Amino acid sequence: MISDRGTRLGIVWATFAVYMQMHNMKNKLSTILFLFLASLSLQAQQVNDMVSMSAGYGEQVFYSMQSGEVSTANLSTWDLAFTTDPFDAAIFVNDHKGIQVYEYMGSISDWATLDTTGMLSSAIFNSDTSWSVGALNNPVSISPSPFDYGWGQYNPVTHIVNGNRIFILNFLDGTSRKILIESLNLGTFNFKYAMLDGSDEQLLSVNGTTYNTKNFWYLDMETATVLDLEPVSDEWDITFTRYTTEVFPGANYLVTGVFQNKGIQASEARNVLAENANWTDQALQSQRNIIGYDWKAFDMGTFTWVLEDSLSFFVKDQSSEIWKIIYTGFGGSANGNIEFTKELVGFDVSVSELEKISFSVFPNPSEGIIQWSLPEGMNGAQISLIDMSGRILTQERVIQEGVQQMDLSKLTSGMYLLQVVKDLKIAQEPILIH
Repeated sequence: MISDRGTRLGIVWATFAVYMQMHNMKNKLSTILFLFLASLSLQAQQVNDMVSMSAGYGEQVFYSMQSGEVSTANLSTWDLAFTTDPFDAAIFVNDHKGIQVYEYMGSISDWATLDTTGMLSSAIFNSDTSWSVGALNNPVSISPSPFDYGWGQYNPVTHIVNGNRIFILNFLDGTSRKILIESLNLGTFNFKYAMLDGSDEQLLSVNGTTYNTKNFWYLDMETATVLDLEPVSDEWDITFTRYTTEVFPGANYLVTGVFQNKGIQASEARNVLAENANWTDQALQSQRNIIGYDWKAFDMGTFTWVLEDSLSFFVKDQSSEIWKIIYTGFGGSANGNIEFTKELVGFDVSVSELEKISFSVFPNPSEGIIQWSLPEGMNGAQISLIDMSGRILTQERVIQEGVQQMDLSKLTSGMYLLQVVKDLKIAQEPILIH
């Protein structure tokens, strides 16, 4: 198995490019290419893996399909999560802590004298499909206007979101807090919150751009502490966590499941034997809960967790590799262990995702000895000689820039491909051996 992700990607692309050259189809390179490992007889391996959310599901786990577990975060340490996206205004509540959110149906001018009697909406929840719609973005009275972010209204002239709603947060310990997000200005959230009687009022201004390599920054309301809990957003693909979902109309329950990261697509192959499931048979989707929670069910007869039969998932990761996931074990709240297999099954790559670089090979055609010159910045790249069947004949790391040499005199006459891959940069040149 080829372990370097850039190399695998390069081999697929390079072989396809030779095919295009042979068939005089260069003018079609702007078309989306669906590239398959199977077409090159690259042998993927099914890997058994396990993550643990710990007893009681107390840990959120961030996971990379390439690298495995990236980090964990204690789900009991925070109350609210604020987006770092400068084009968004999302604020999520921590479902794991059982916080209930209500919209106050009066005016924000009532802040000091607020009386909640008869003035609260029904409970509102985070969206489980979008990273842009937290509970505070989802009030009962939200308007259809694209400028309504739930907790506030966007001003297209000043580009400031101005708060216009008060929310009440009820905690499991019986306490309640009121909160008013006053504004969001160039990534800085200005807000205040207090106990319902006005005591313990906190006024905070937090510049979210400080955490712009992450999706969210987090707030512990009791201590008014800002928390940095996530890994860098481009280091993980999925997260194992707790969230509230509408199990059936009108019934919202806390579940344990899996979300995709922003920009990560996935699909579900349900009622299909896992060995027969193909990632091209269903469209990849962007809703964050495509994997979700219902790959398992609790058997009330045996009081055990049962994994769904004939169910697998496909995830397109940060590098456009397609992974097949099959869940094989679930330990429940006793230990929070989740077992699964993963397998690299293909790529979904557009030409625009491959940054092509040029290099020269000479002489070409050749009777055996070739030389090539690489551009700057290619130290550590992988260089491969590939035949027309996609088989790697030689492979080595580039350890210095400048002119390189290779002896191909023992090869039979024919067409070959010399390619250099580093990350998603690729250099390739067909070689004709006499």
